[in-house]
Amino acid sequence: MLAGDRFDLVVEYLAVNRRWQVSRTDKNQPALSAMVTWSETMRLATLTWADRPGRRFVLKVEKTASGYRIRHGGADFKVMVLQPHVADLLPLMPVKVPPDMSRFLLCPMPGQVVRVDVVEGEIVEDGQVLAVVEAMKMENVLKAQKRARVSKVHVSAGAVLAVDQVMVEFEAV
Repeated sequence: MLAGDRFDLVVEYLAVNRRWQVSRTDKNQPALSAMVTWSETMRLATLTWADRPGRRFVLKVEKTASGYRIRHGGADFKVMVLQPHVADLLPLMPVKVPPDMSRFLLCPMPGQVVRVDVVEGEIVEDGQVLAVVEAMKMENVLKAQKRARVSKVHVSAGAVLAVDQVMVEFEAV
């Protein structure tokens, strides 16, 4: 099972025994039927396969913005619950790619710059100290992650910074 795999399932709430019945709709796939004991106020669900009634699985279930996060035996599934017509349109949705921030040293927490140990044009090596930020009376040493040239220093000693504020900008060597 890979990220993005799609499984069409029918989920029905059976009020008689207060359980959920889950079954697969795709006729080309092996039959699947299970009973799930769970409600949105519960953190754990019990799953019993129809073809193996004596075997039970306990699943940890958390609600997310678009569905549920289900964990069992080291596996972690993000399950989206969609109407069929919405699921059909999902592959057409654009994927937002996060911006490449590897060229920047970002402040990891709100704090005050104690010192900046680099200047513009300097070539820094992996592990070299770039700056020191004080946060909650602790000094945090920020180091280079790779070899690069400092193209711009955006802060100076004494500056008060917010989380993810750009401190130093790099360019490839």
